[in-house]
Amino acid sequence: MQPLPPESAARLHHSRVRHARGRERRGRASARTGSCRAPGALQVQPDSVQSFPAFRVSPLEPGADPALRRDPAARRPDGDHAQDPRRWHRGRLRSACRRCGRPHAAQRTAHSSERGARVKRLLYLVFLALAGCAGQTSEPSVDTGTIVGEVGEPRNRAKIHTELAAQYYSRGNMGVALEELRIAAAADPSYAPTQSMFGLVYMDLRENQLAESSFERALRLSPNDPDINHNYGVFLCQTRREGQAITYFLQAIRNPLYAAPWKSYSAAGVCTLRTNNLKDAEEFFKRALRLDPEEPISLLSLGQIRYRQGSLDEARKLVSQHNKLVAPSAESLWLALRIERKLGERVAEQSYANQLRRRFPGSPEYQALQRGSFD
Repeated sequence: MQPLPPESAARLHHSRVRHARGRERRGRASARTGSCRAPGALQVQPDSVQSFPAFRVSPLEPGADPALRRDPAARRPDGDHAQDPRRWHRGRLRSACRRCGRPHAAQRTAHSSERGARVKRLLYLVFLALAGCAGQTSEPSVDTGTIVGEVGEPRNRAKIHTELAAQYYSRGNMGVALEELRIAAAADPSYAPTQSMFGLVYMDLRENQLAESSFERALRLSPNDPDINHNYGVFLCQTRREGQAITYFLQAIRNPLYAAPWKSYSAAGVCTLRTNNLKDAEEFFKRALRLDPEEPISLLSLGQIRYRQGSLDEARKLVSQHNKLVAPSAESLWLALRIERKLGERVAEQSYANQLRRRFPGSPEYQALQRGSFD
């Protein structure tokens, strides 16, 4: 091999010869070189590589890297000795269905699952919207601006507005309750619970004539309704017609479909107690407590009867149970105070007196305490 001239060596000291069998040549390099190269030109040894004095590779320390596999040339496609003999496949694309671990595979799986879940939720919402549009046949009707989309059948409308009136009545909003009842009556004048509810509202407003006419109208429409009979009995008892009131309470109790007979037993006991008929009143309260042992009115009223009878221990037990079930009232605190006073329990008596003064300073019971009228 002839040495290179000095000027050529100086010009080509940064050049290297591409390996022909190592597939480092550019496409069709041999053809072009052969066509333009004269005999005796530069590249006469195809396997030779010019040295790079400025770029030296430091020698590997023994044991720093794992040993190569035996006979690596046999494991390559064409026996070529590349720099990384076990990485020949990295110049190709991986199969999409290849079951091997890839960088960030878990994150890609999680992101894919999240995207799938979002797509499913979106499709579900779209399905619900389409189902709603398909099921809607007409625009909802509006009546007096109270309920949007209410049922058009008159009896159902009357029932809905009567139930709303009952809710407002229980909260003490009588004006709105009357407005709801007027809407219910306009929808179906023959709906008896609406007339009964009218009676309760007028009774609370002390419009006794309107209340009585409403109850009588309700009974004409449904004479065996237990709730209507009970409500009319309450009205009669408040207007000092106790005898007539008991008749309607018993009429309600006799109905086998009545859901709360203990309520009428308790009301009958209270009405009977106003006439000082302790024996019949006690029987009504006992029957109410057999059906509902935690009926608060019966507990307090039976405690009052036991106090009158001198059964102080039983009276204390009954009023204590009442005060645990519901918030103490002026009546229950006054009864408990008098029981403790008769039993000689001054500390307990003073405790009930403080509660009565703090909670109900304007009550008749507190005024009786100030006067010292304990009996």
